[in-house]
Parts: sequence; structure tokens; C-alpha cells
Amino acid sequence: MPESLGDNFKVATIAPTGHPNAGKWICEFMQKDIPVVEPRFQCHHVNVQDGPVGSKFRWGFNNKFWETVYPGWDTSWDPNNPMKLAHGDSIFFWWDTGTGTAATVWLYFEKETPL
Repeated sequence: MPESLGDNFKVATIAPTGHPNAGKWICEFMQKDIPVVEPRFQCHHVNVQDGPVGSKFRWGFNNKFWETVYPGWDTSWDPNNPMKLAHGDSIFFWWDTGTGTAATVWLYFEKETPL
């Protein structure tokens, strides 16, 4: 079993004017928000809680979309193929609404496993 490298969570906020998802919920994990110092690692689990009911969100890393998820209020992702990341990468979640409650997003990291 791969070694755990920790986890972190953030609560979504409304994207400011000028952001590509302006006026809607976003949750963005930048390097400072990812508690990993390994040069290569993976995100092996994501949990989204208490988001706006009826919503969906798009998520990805380094400004590249990974997928669209519905429902966007209480869901999780526990993949067969974890998201491979490098130190300095960012992960983002963009909802399709700016109403309702702000989601809490948990990310779980572990050492990269060989293919």
C-alpha cells in the first residue's frame, strides 16, 4: 500500500471579477495549500461535502480540466488511476453556480506508485 503524504481541505469561495468562473463557487489548491514536499506524488481520493444542491462542478489541475462531476454537493472520487502530480502543481474545482452553500473539499495524497 502506498505511503500517505497527508491531506488538506478548503472551503469554496465566490470567484472574483476577472476570474474565468467569476461570480460562481471555486475551490483552488495552490502549492501552498498542498502539504507535500515530494517531487512526484498522487491525489488518491477527493471528497466534496455540503456544496450547493443541484449543482455540478468541473475540476482539474494546472488549468487543464480533468472531468465534470454531478452531483456537485456531496460526492467523492476514489480512482483506479490516481491523479499524478508534481511539486508546484495546482488543483481546482469550479461550480456552475454562485448560490447555495459553499462546499468543503478534502484532498488526500500519497507517494506516487509506479505504473
